[in-house]
Amino acid sequence: MASKGGRGAARRRALALTAAGLLVLALLFFVLDQPIASWISSTRTPWLTSFFHGVSQLRGIVFFGLAGAAVLGVGAIFGAGGLKRAGTTMVVAVLVSALAVCVLKPIVARHGPAGWGDQTGESWLVRRWGRFPSGHTAAAFSAAAGLASVYPATAPIGYALGGVVAYERIYRKVHYPSDCLAGAWLGVLAARWAARRCGGGTKGRK
Repeated sequence: MASKGGRGAARRRALALTAAGLLVLALLFFVLDQPIASWISSTRTPWLTSFFHGVSQLRGIVFFGLAGAAVLGVGAIFGAGGLKRAGTTMVVAVLVSALAVCVLKPIVARHGPAGWGDQTGESWLVRRWGRFPSGHTAAAFSAAAGLASVYPATAPIGYALGGVVAYERIYRKVHYPSDCLAGAWLGVLAARWAARRCGGGTKGRK
């Protein structure tokens, strides 16, 4: 009975967090996107522009998918079960989040902020269907959450990198904040799904 009660409480917390996330996303999408994007754009400096241009070269799914494959490869070479599980979870999560992005972009069909001109890294999907949600942000957060599912200590660095990627997408006027929030959310959900199916978790990671 206690375990059922615990599962019920966990489901209620998950539903409450989901509802709160949807509320914040809607608030951004319909009210705050433009003001926040304009403020971030106003912080432009030559140094930041150069830095974020470098960040844009991470190339979303390719970079973070390869990062997961590298973790998996190192785990296979040295026989480290935790690294193999983490790498597998990362790769699966990145692929699942990318699939979700491909499904949602044509449904929402929302273009990015008006006036953006730097098309570095623009994909065929973006040119055809629009920008919601952010695929780069989804890939970054799915990889970070996938690695953290086995090695929780990596979460601060991984999520910080994801935040930098999200900020870069807004800074360069490629995405609105809600695009990036939705991408981050998708990435974390994809990683949670992948972790359950790939044996993720900290127990027995060695």
